[in-house]
This record gives sequence, structure tokens and C-alpha cells, in this order.
Amino acid sequence: MNLMIITNLNEKPELFEQTLNLIEDSLGYFEPYRYDIDFHPLMEKMNWKNNYVIYDSKNKTVVSHIGVNIRTLKNNNMTSPIALLGGISVHKDFRGQGLFKRLMEHVFKKFEKKVSLFILWSDLKELYNKFNFYEAGLVFQTGSMNLSENKSIELFFEKTRLTDLSQSDIKELKKIYESYSEENLTYIVRNDDHWSMLKNITSCDLYLFKKEEKIQGYFFANKGLDLQNIIHEIGIKKEFKKEFLDYISPYKVWLPEKLPYKDHFSKNTFLAFFKVGSVKLFKSFVYNLSNKNILVEKVSPEFIIYHERGVQKKETIEYFLNYLFNHKKADFENNLTSYPIYFSGLESI
Repeated sequence: MNLMIITNLNEKPELFEQTLNLIEDSLGYFEPYRYDIDFHPLMEKMNWKNNYVIYDSKNKTVVSHIGVNIRTLKNNNMTSPIALLGGISVHKDFRGQGLFKRLMEHVFKKFEKKVSLFILWSDLKELYNKFNFYEAGLVFQTGSMNLSENKSIELFFEKTRLTDLSQSDIKELKKIYESYSEENLTYIVRNDDHWSMLKNITSCDLYLFKKEEKIQGYFFANKGLDLQNIIHEIGIKKEFKKEFLDYISPYKVWLPEKLPYKDHFSKNTFLAFFKVGSVKLFKSFVYNLSNKNILVEKVSPEFIIYHERGVQKKETIEYFLNYLFNHKKADFENNLTSYPIYFSGLESI
């Protein structure tokens, strides 16, 4: 009899608190921070069917968890389904027994035909490389100042939270998010339900940029234990973009590419770990992301064969993902990748 059962929180909702405790213990959470607030879209009840756990029925213990949030990547050329993975944890008394691998393979099997990419965030490079996840994408940090140490930012921005906004203000915020993202990024689609979920991330602050009492831009900063003093999402109407960025660039702002008029940046880091999902969906994703310049012929766990402008090439998956994601449009002739991929801290799990 198998005493280690793979189930999910929808089937066993009574395991939620124990699962949350496991995640928080594994990730080093402490009061007053709560993982289910910082990462509400992953842990909220409507997503429990995608919160997978291994349950030790003998000891009545949740021993491992992987959460999955299915979203859509979009730019002007394409949409593509992706799986964001988070809350990945194994009970300290059950490590080294292959349970993590078993649960990860269960998740892959569930979603590998449904998404173009699996995406996660971690500093455990060697571990995730074994599962064919590779670091790719770039995030630039503009400055080094902490918001919490310099309140002068509030001379130009109104500090608030999503929960405090009127419906008309939220509607304006949505419009700015969509227009700014469509002009600049490959980004994650947010429908009305997603925006409603974001209100529950009460550990995140919202700053509004107003002119003549109208919202012309915004930024999100902080997120509980995860992103303290980081500005991780911006949205601004085109005519105010330079003024807006001049105000915030001395702070720790995360952007997908360098500002065109700034020579100095504090640092840059990788965006996330990526793993190929459905080969069919991945081929379509690459073709459209590259402005139809790259046609993928074959994908194996380690290598990819593709044609770029009529030239056949063979590279490792790691090299290819970095080639595809780590450059902005100015780096390539004929705009190989027009819209750099970026995830806000509100989406990362």
C-alpha cells in the first residue's frame, strides 16, 4: 500500500494550513509576513486544484508542495499559455527520498501539453538545471536608494493601495497597464479576476502619478518578505514617460532593459528559470516572439535545432533561451525580438 499520496488542495482543503506552514518553514518566512498574502494568486481558493501536495497518510503530514498558476504571455505578435511554479517545498524530515522529483514529474505530466513554458524563481541553479530549467531573461536595476529611507518620492507620487481605489481609478490603472505593456513588453495578461486577486496582496504598495487630478502613471513597490524596497512594476502614459522615470530611477527600479538615456545601472540579474513545455506551443511561441525570424525544427531535453533567416543552427536549450530572451530589439538586425519579456513582482511566485 502506497502511504505517500499525490493529491491537491481542492481534493483535500483541510490540508491548506499545514501546506502553508510547510511552505513558510521551507522559505524562511517569519511574522508578520505571510506567504498566502504575498503570493495570493497562487494560494487563493480558486487555484487549489493546482496546488499539488504529497501527503503521508500514515503520519498525516504534508511532505511536499508545488503550486502552479496558469497564465498567458502576450505581445502584439502573439499570446501563449505558460505555467508559473511556486511554493516549492519539501518537509525537512523527508528530504533525500526522491519525493521532490516525483511531485515535479507529476506536475510536468499534468501540464506539458498545455503550456509553452514552465517558469519558476529560485537561487538553486544546480537543482533546477537537472530538471532542464535554465536561467534566462534580464532585469536591470536603475538605482540603489530605498523607498523606505527617502520619503521625498511622495512629493511626486500619491502612496496608496489597490484596495483603496475607486472603480474608475482601477479602470484607469488597467488601461495604463495594458497600453504601456503592449507598447514595450512581452507581458502577462490580466483580466478583471486577476486585478481583483491583486487587491489581496496587501503587502504591496501602489504609488500614483497624477497630473491635473488624473492618473497618468503608477508603480508598485514592495511585496512582503520578497521584494522590500523594490519598484517592480511601472506603467506610464507615453507623454510623461521621461519625467516619470527621472523621478524614480534613483531608487531600486527593476526594468527589462536599460533606459536609453542612462549610462549607469546598479546591477542586472536574470529574470527567471525557464523550461520548455509543449514542443508544438513552444515552436509557435518562438516563431512569433522572434518576428517570424526563428523556425524551431526539433527540441530535445538538452538541444534545439532551428532555422534563423534560412540558416540551420544547433544549440543547447540553455544557450537558445538566453539568446532569445536576453537581448532587446536594438541588439539585432531586423528586430529579432521586439518586445522584451518581463514579469512584475505581482506575478512572480
